[in-house]
Amino acid sequence: MKNIKKLFSVVLIVVMLASMFSLGMVAQAAATPSAQTIKAAPGETVTIKLSEGACFGLDGSIKYSNRSMFSSVTPGNSPYGPITATKFILSNFEKVEFVVTLTAKISADAQVGDTCTVTFSDYLRVDDKTGNDFKDGLNKSVTVQVIEKKVDPSSKPTTSSKPTTSSKPTSSKPTTTSKPASTGLDFTSLKKQISIANGLTESDYSADSWANMQTALAAAKAALKASTQAEINTAASNLKKAIANLVRLYDEDLSALIKEAKDFLAKDELKALSDRLVAAIEAAEKALKNGNDEAVALATKELKDALAAYKAKLEELGKGEIIGVDTPVEVNPTDDYCNIWLHKLWLILFIVSFVINLGLVGFGIYYFKRRKKNFTDNTPLIDYDINDD
Repeated sequence: MKNIKKLFSVVLIVVMLASMFSLGMVAQAAATPSAQTIKAAPGETVTIKLSEGACFGLDGSIKYSNRSMFSSVTPGNSPYGPITATKFILSNFEKVEFVVTLTAKISADAQVGDTCTVTFSDYLRVDDKTGNDFKDGLNKSVTVQVIEKKVDPSSKPTTSSKPTTSSKPTSSKPTTTSKPASTGLDFTSLKKQISIANGLTESDYSADSWANMQTALAAAKAALKASTQAEINTAASNLKKAIANLVRLYDEDLSALIKEAKDFLAKDELKALSDRLVAAIEAAEKALKNGNDEAVALATKELKDALAAYKAKLEELGKGEIIGVDTPVEVNPTDDYCNIWLHKLWLILFIVSFVINLGLVGFGIYYFKRRKKNFTDNTPLIDYDINDD
């Protein structure tokens, strides 16, 4: 009987654990967001959103599996921080619901069935003001799928123009003349570069580099009607170079610093003087080998002048003044104890306090001894019998 009870208990525990595990898996599956799919036709605009519940901040990046499918991606505005097509940094002093919005336009060249998965990748969610409570490595994605453009039923009545049969011969002739212009021409590279350029966002790049790219893009679009392959290839190459030369805003400071350094090297007088000195040394060594007195005299003069100019420049650079730097001066104490009067005051207060406390302790001892003496019973003991009452 005892064994049956034990077996029943074990089975009951196993069933309870299995049910708890299954409930946990169901809860986890319910909490895991499924990837959202948006369907749209070429040329249409879709809105992609990341929405997070009340928290103190979001920080992450945005990735695209097929960026060229979009002709443009425009980030939405947020009062809590910057949002670009590739990253977002939002924060607030109080818990609010953060929303990251992207408006993407599907390229007219997109094919039916093409997809692009937009992933809000490895973003950080902060759940307290101190930043100690956070969730890292979060990912949410939205898939945009290209579908066939729906035909507007209201456009069907236009078929009533069929009776104009006389228009067929005239309309067919231009189409035959347009075929030789496109025969043998390859627009693949040009269209690819145009699609890449259309997928870029102006707010990510500097104004000058973006203007240059737009000029090349306009020329590339005009080249779609070109009649020679050379014009097409040149427009594609120019647009590719303009895209490669785009300067991202967060790289602009570094680019400006590189340019400043190159300009400084180009105007570096010390380098010019050092080059002159090296050339004078080489000329002097050659003059010594040749043994020509005139060449030796000229080399000697040039080497002296070059060396003197180089030394003078070094001395000039060494005389530069450093402004705004204070040299600390060490001051020795003028007293036996310290040069700060406040320290003396603290010492005096400590001594006074010590004397007062010592007096209070002595007074306390004296008081308790005297009180104990007053409570001492000095009455002599006498013989006492209760029967005497």
